[in-house]
Amino acid sequence: MNSTLDLRPGRGAGPFRISDTLWQVIDYLRAHHGVYPKFSLSWDTAEPQNADITLRLPHLTLFFRADQRLAWVDIPHLVTAPLTLTYDRRPVSAPSRPLTRGGVAKFLGPTHASDKGRLSYPGISFWVQDEAGRDGAVMALRVERRDAEDVKYGDDEHPDGLASCMILPNEGVTVRLPTHGPADAPHDFTVEIGRTMAQDLMMELGAPVRDYFKEDDRLQRMWGCKGGGGRGQTEVFWNYANLGLDFLVVGELVDKIVVHSNIPGTPLFQQYARCPWSLPTDNGQLTASSSIDDFGAHFGSPAPAANGQAERRANGKARTTDGKANGKIGRAKSAASDEQDDEPPSTVAPRQTKHEAMVLDRTVEGGLEGVLGVGPSRLVGYKGLVVEEDQDSGAICSVLVFKE
Repeated sequence: MNSTLDLRPGRGAGPFRISDTLWQVIDYLRAHHGVYPKFSLSWDTAEPQNADITLRLPHLTLFFRADQRLAWVDIPHLVTAPLTLTYDRRPVSAPSRPLTRGGVAKFLGPTHASDKGRLSYPGISFWVQDEAGRDGAVMALRVERRDAEDVKYGDDEHPDGLASCMILPNEGVTVRLPTHGPADAPHDFTVEIGRTMAQDLMMELGAPVRDYFKEDDRLQRMWGCKGGGGRGQTEVFWNYANLGLDFLVVGELVDKIVVHSNIPGTPLFQQYARCPWSLPTDNGQLTASSSIDDFGAHFGSPAPAANGQAERRANGKARTTDGKANGKIGRAKSAASDEQDDEPPSTVAPRQTKHEAMVLDRTVEGGLEGVLGVGPSRLVGYKGLVVEEDQDSGAICSVLVFKE
């Protein structure tokens, strides 16, 4: 890894920025495989939809909250790490010149008395040998967000991701786009199925990361589902993996929308960023932390028509690509082109449930050979929605929005 790491209190360390998405960080690591050849991820498998995620690199530890945005960067063993630290473009420590309590005071100034060996400044903390006085070596450090700082996603420090995404069943979604500076007000963009055009997506969201021709019609042929295209219109999936969104564009109009939760341990983990989606109801909001029972409590029994509308995205052939690396991470699949309902029903028996569902087993499509612990998911349809639930954890992996 890089031997020089620039410290930016409250903002980040080296190439890693506070509030970057997990998808952004791993996409960067994939693109710089020669510098970061190995890393590991860990999370609580009992409740992956609400789990914090820890990413470990040699000499660095990155911690992500459940929203999958970077909360802090640790150097847990600074004394033995082969790193040169800089601050404001000036070197502050090197393997041959360890950072000390006195060195911290020299480049950051005074702070409060240490608490059990911890020196705290806004956006950065140091753990020192307390008994050694000003010559005590800094054993570890942490860069984190400044207290009560309002992060503006989309400014120069945080250029990616959505602030929010509100699902409108049978209509579309309203996404809140990032602000681009302290004075800018949030900008909402509503994608209406059957009305929003491809050029509108391009203007508001930029070019997609990838796009794919829709080629898989197995559900349509086997179950008689009504295809979205018809009359020979071109059907293309616009893949905004960095936002956790897919759009099926038929002709020039948006026909279906898929929002992704990026649940750890599921087949599509790390093929998409976590979309911060929510679905307003009379009793509060449904989110990625909700269960399929929460959906059933609000929408009632699954709609047979909605289950029949489960055709969304095929195993398409990539039409364009941005050239980014498609690495395989843990249980993640190496291509992002598979989607729930364009696959045949699985022979895996679903767990006991009162919800009518189809069973989807992505492992039959290839790319997950030798990966342990990846199970099937269930597709439950409601009016204007198809919800994908991971069969093992009960987490909501994705939500398809369509118009009846």
